[in-house]
This record gives sequence, C-alpha cells and structure tokens, in this order.
Amino acid sequence: MKDLSAWAILFANLACIIGIIRDPAAFASVFWVWFLQTLFIGLLAGLRIITLTNYSTKGLSIAGFPDEPPPSFKLKVYSVVFAIMPLAFFHFLYYVFASNFYKLPLPSLSEIYYLAAGFFAAHLFSFIYNRKYLQNDANLAELITLPLLRIIPTHLFIILAAIPFLLFKQAMIGYLIFALLKTLIDLTMHYIENTKKLSDSRDTANKSDR
Repeated sequence: MKDLSAWAILFANLACIIGIIRDPAAFASVFWVWFLQTLFIGLLAGLRIITLTNYSTKGLSIAGFPDEPPPSFKLKVYSVVFAIMPLAFFHFLYYVFASNFYKLPLPSLSEIYYLAAGFFAAHLFSFIYNRKYLQNDANLAELITLPLLRIIPTHLFIILAAIPFLLFKQAMIGYLIFALLKTLIDLTMHYIENTKKLSDSRDTANKSDR
C-alpha cells in the first residue's frame, strides 16, 4: 500500500486489536470509538457529496426527482440526506442494543480521547489526501450507498455476538472476530472510496452542477 492514509487506518485498528487482546475489558471503549468512527466517516461522505464538482447520476433514483436527474446543488443535498439518515438510524439501534442488551458501558471522554482522535485524524487526512482523485466523474448513486456498507461489522456483531460466547464460553472470540472483520471492511472500503473505481465508466462525459 502506497497510500499513507491507509497505513494510518490500519495501525489505528491494530492498536485497538492489541488493546483488546491485552485487556478484554477494553473492548467496550474500543467498540464506542469504532461507533463514533463510522459516524465520522458518514459525515465525511456527506461532505464529499456536497463538494463534488463533476459527477454522473447514472442509475440514480430519488423521490422528487426524475430518474438520473441532471446535477444540481439541491440534488446533492437530498443525496446527503439519503446517505446519512439510514446510517444515523442504524446507529441509534446499535446504541440501544450495545448499551442495554450487551451491557457495554459508555466510556468517559478521557478514556477514548486519544484513540478517537487518531481515527478522526486518519480519516480526515485520507479525505484531504485523496481529494484530488475524487472529483472526476464519480457516480452519485454509488456514493450514497457507501456509508451503509461501513456498518456491516457492527450489524453482524449486534446479531451474532452471542454465538461465540454460547459455543465457547469465551466472549474474546466474538470480540476478535468483530475486530478483524471491522479492520478488513475498513481497508476494503478505504480502497474503494479512494480510487477511481467509483468513476462511472459507462458515461465518459463529466457532468457539473447547474
């Protein structure tokens, strides 16, 4: 990997995994840091959409607009809402389940400040570092769906976390499966979000806001 921001994200995740292995009780704090990380990524995804200059609407369908509507600032605002609102809704559910069903206590800010700041700095650096590659002919329909893919590890943890404990009487197994899956998703999504794979090759003409 030549992308410095990818290395920063990898090392931040590895620090979390090492912390969990050394002290399983640290998982609660790490979980809430990852919870905040996903929300922060969603906000950056919204900022990316708002600041797009050239993009395609191929395959896009949003209520109140014609299919594949012409680019406009209003369209970008609606797209941000469609991208972030489901993410916020699922995180509300995760908060309820994690804090009430799995009894993961909310840490104090002093406990997670440095780790959360590290993740935020890594993703902000990534956003700025890769910005020059992200403005040409991105597909808006794909950008809207990207934030939701980030919740896959948390979604699986909420649903399946009890299984390792019931089978092996070891919560640590569930913690590590979640942590490794989350790290893999982080790096995969980072690669997808910050390469030209999101460019709409079916429509070579760039489109701009009117």
